[in-house]
Amino acid sequence: MRLRSGVVAMIRLFLTTFAFLGTSCLADVRVGNDLVRTPSNYDPSVPAPLLLELHGGGGPWSLLGFRSAAENAGFLYVDPNAAGKCIPGLHAGWNPKFTYCEAWSNCLDDSAYLRELIDSIMLKLAVDPQRIYVVGRSLGAMMALRMACDHADIIAGIACFDAAWPGEEQRASCVPWAPVHTLHIYGTAFGLPEGSHIMKPCPDTPLFHIGGVGVAEEWAGYNGCSLDTQEGLPLDLVSILPGDDTLVTRYTNCEHGGQVELWRIVGANHLEQQPPVWTDEFYTTILDWLLRRPKGSVSIKPMEVDFNSDYIIDIEDLIMLIERWGKNEPFVDIAPAPFGDGVVDAVDLEALMDYWGQKVFDPNLLAHWKLDEAEGDIAYDSAADCDGRLNGGPVWQPESGMVVGALQFDGVDDYLTAPFILDPVGQPFSVFAWIKGGQPGQAIISQQGAFGAWLSLDPAGALSTGLTFPLPPFTSDIVVTDDHWHRIGLVSDGSGMSLYVDDVEVARSNISPILPAHGALQIGAGTKLEEGSFWSGLIDDVWIYSRVVVP
Repeated sequence: MRLRSGVVAMIRLFLTTFAFLGTSCLADVRVGNDLVRTPSNYDPSVPAPLLLELHGGGGPWSLLGFRSAAENAGFLYVDPNAAGKCIPGLHAGWNPKFTYCEAWSNCLDDSAYLRELIDSIMLKLAVDPQRIYVVGRSLGAMMALRMACDHADIIAGIACFDAAWPGEEQRASCVPWAPVHTLHIYGTAFGLPEGSHIMKPCPDTPLFHIGGVGVAEEWAGYNGCSLDTQEGLPLDLVSILPGDDTLVTRYTNCEHGGQVELWRIVGANHLEQQPPVWTDEFYTTILDWLLRRPKGSVSIKPMEVDFNSDYIIDIEDLIMLIERWGKNEPFVDIAPAPFGDGVVDAVDLEALMDYWGQKVFDPNLLAHWKLDEAEGDIAYDSAADCDGRLNGGPVWQPESGMVVGALQFDGVDDYLTAPFILDPVGQPFSVFAWIKGGQPGQAIISQQGAFGAWLSLDPAGALSTGLTFPLPPFTSDIVVTDDHWHRIGLVSDGSGMSLYVDDVEVARSNISPILPAHGALQIGAGTKLEEGSFWSGLIDDVWIYSRVVVP
């Protein structure tokens, strides 16, 4: 199949070079029964992107209407008609190779027809082989999915509007051999975005279709994406709906290169039965999404934008980019993927802003208790499986934390226990937490079986660690019992330890932890739960890393 595409491209180049030599523009071109519309700035010496728009089951009147916007954006545009009438009651119907009733088996092979159309267009016009896209609505969206299944060798990306998709046993197999960028758009009032939909395209044959999330997750699997998602900025796509009406969800870490997004238009019904009134940005936003994702493109991963490797995309990364603006700095020149374009510019800035404020997965994050729960006796670990259990009755404070909620300890018998995390001896590690309150001598974090707390307060209320036992505790001069929030930390790097208060190193010792410990972790109490060691105050967001973290 790749050989055929290469031959087609070579023939197309030969024909366009000699047939249209010296021509700066070209009238629309008929290919078979379909009219391919050329943009006013079409130049046969410059390959142009190609957009196929597929109508819904109602026929050409049910097109979304991309023609004008596509031509303005420099696309070659065609809106072919379905080859036959497949479904009773519909004026025209595509055949996306569903197998659940006899009607589909009598349909022509629209997948082959559209592929032949694309190949024919490439013979007559200068098509960019890396930018061939399909958009479809309703049944046309299902056909767009079929094109991505069958012709992943040439289809760069698709945009699907209200595509219902049957289970694997009720459709021809979908085995795309290459990644395809897929954008899934649904109106929430139709019921498809979150779950499923029952349809009866054939007499007495109800069919269970998966909807937006299910279809997006299936394509995330094809593209090697994680099912962990990130929320993008909301969009205003429908003029009759208030404000930013569209929620954007991105699937992350797409190893094969194809990107997947789910857009939910809140309050819109089936986009064919009740066509919304689109905003001016509707067409340009979708076309721009496609154009920025050519065939074979590799998505930029968050870790590539984390220039200072602190596992969060923030102002520090932005400053590093600005300082190198206009220069050829390979480690900041990340866009377009995979190798940049030789200069740090607005394209790189846009890539950074796509991940602004997002945290990057850190394989060395052993545990993170957010302590944002509102009830129950379990403190959930968001990084691994080291959930903690509340003892003595500490109280959840869901709105009183430094970051959302926190846990209130009474200083008498409240504490939290978690499984063994690490032995502090012989390896680098870092631990950080937010604290408020406390009294001299109280412990913040300790470990059963150890001879001193990881983090505690000395007799003056200053931050301290007892991991230097049998030597005296290593302490700072910074008192943190002033009833204000402080982010405190301990970092052991193999050559010594550092104490941090509010992300500032306040003490440094050349002594590393001395005695090993293999017991459970305790938050809010001393190693032996001794009287006077229980914390009185708030603790929020506890992080433990198996690496050196410099705030």
